[in-house]
Amino acid sequence: ENQFLDFLVKWLEQPDLPRAERREGAFRLLAANRKPQAEKVFFSLARDQPPESPEVQQLLYLWGPRPTPAQLDWLEKRAREARGAEKGAWLDVLANDGAASRVVQIAEESGPVASMDAAVFTAYAQALSSLRRNDKLAQALDQRLSKETSPIVLRKLARAAAENGLALPALDGYRRILSR
Repeated sequence: ENQFLDFLVKWLEQPDLPRAERREGAFRLLAANRKPQAEKVFFSLARDQPPESPEVQQLLYLWGPRPTPAQLDWLEKRAREARGAEKGAWLDVLANDGAASRVVQIAEESGPVASMDAAVFTAYAQALSSLRRNDKLAQALDQRLSKETSPIVLRKLARAAAENGLALPALDGYRRILSR
């Protein structure tokens, strides 16, 4: 069996191998307790995929709840390279992995609060909330609430404000939802 698994590892390194076969082989490696080799395959599959892809999700599962600094660097690189809603999704991944300060830095570098993509701003506000940066959060909410039209985003923002004791922005957000 070890010879077969060694062969499988080498076979999966072929760049022209179809994605589905590489994914299937990676799952076989996992079943055989060859996690490092399977992780390498999933990493190569995830390299050009969006955060919600099965390959990225499997890679994140293998990394667990506390990615290493190098893994966080990879996630940060993906967030910096992405645009719009995909950037927000990568920022959510970073925030969920305990890297809220990275989320704040990337979001702030992407431009003014008023012009941030909705997904980027939501991730930014949630990261500020988790870092207990109520001063910045209140400022960001004031700039954004009056311009926001999505009830889903308004609810997230109002909830973030309420959870952080920011009564006026929370009230403003909920009023805007009810006035729709």
